[in-house]
Amino acid sequence: MRIFSLLALVVLNGSVALAADLKAPFDFESTLVLPRGVRNPRFKALVTYMDEKFGGSGGAEPLGYRLNKNITWTDVAEGAGDEAKKAQLLGYIRNMGLSDGDSAGNSSGIVNTYANVKVPVLAIGVTNKFTLAVAVPIVHVEVNADTGLVRSDAAQSVISKLNQDDPDLAADSTRKLNDAVNSKLRRLGYQPIQSKTINNIGDIKAVGKYRIYENARNALAIKSEVTFPSGAAPNADEALDIPTGDGAFSVGAGLIADHWLDEAHAWRTNAYAGYIAQLPDHLERRLPISDTDSLSADKELLARDRGDIFYSGAAVQYDFRFGLNLSTGYSFQYQGPIHYGDGRFAAYRYRLLEANTGQALHAATVGLGFSTVEMYKRGAFKVPFQLNA
Repeated sequence: MRIFSLLALVVLNGSVALAADLKAPFDFESTLVLPRGVRNPRFKALVTYMDEKFGGSGGAEPLGYRLNKNITWTDVAEGAGDEAKKAQLLGYIRNMGLSDGDSAGNSSGIVNTYANVKVPVLAIGVTNKFTLAVAVPIVHVEVNADTGLVRSDAAQSVISKLNQDDPDLAADSTRKLNDAVNSKLRRLGYQPIQSKTINNIGDIKAVGKYRIYENARNALAIKSEVTFPSGAAPNADEALDIPTGDGAFSVGAGLIADHWLDEAHAWRTNAYAGYIAQLPDHLERRLPISDTDSLSADKELLARDRGDIFYSGAAVQYDFRFGLNLSTGYSFQYQGPIHYGDGRFAAYRYRLLEANTGQALHAATVGLGFSTVEMYKRGAFKVPFQLNA
């Protein structure tokens, strides 16, 4: 599954979000906690290549989809940055029987990203029933982007005639046509589309797990979490924005239940559910012009309510006595729509900003792991550690 808005990380067998969108999980919940005073450093890594994202209809679409736009002669003329040249070009195409809104061509965009996220996690058993962990995602993202233009037949005719009548205007118009996307972005105040490399930390997460009940076959634990806005927040001036965080705090709590099917604790079933409150904040956003054009010169600092997250899931795991474990599970996540407060522009533009922001995600996960924690508790291994794939 290739998802644009970045990744999922794991601490204490739970997810650590880098940004507000829902993430596909790649680990499993558990009521297991560390013995008092035991420290368990963990290191998780996720490497992924992405060239698609989920669109508003729920289907996959290329990352460069929004760069595929119809370019009108008005767009080309506006990119001139000089009123005299603008008037000269528009006057020329009108004399050829064309109108300002006629198509000069269609822009095209290709975007793909490579992400390498490393997550050092330090967990410590505060008591025999309570474990605390902190995870700090370290994010490396490489973005490869390119834009171009497929000229219309009318544009070919205009440029050919301009080359005969006014070579300087022809050269300037051709340059604006070939870089139509970035010309428009610069005019509206955005950073141009270009390849780049991002190195930053993500949102730091602290997670606590308290085992409230256990007997020979059952265990119950409460998990609490706090996410700190340490990553790079969304940037209204980036048309191709890759935030490593969401810019606001989140707090959450969940309940985890384990049931062992045999006395040897080899077969374990697991179920969990939880709720994450994404606290409101303020964020600078661009106001879309219409439902087909999200690029805009109008930006504003808005009150933002990101929508809370509900999650649940179940899994089955088999633990071998020598530490190897096999797992399979299903999870469901739902995030409510994002809401923005109104400002000085027309109300419908704020509703366009909120459109298609509610999300639901179903995921099936299969895992292979190795853990010495239980062997450490039995005195059969000197160091507690975990590996997961």
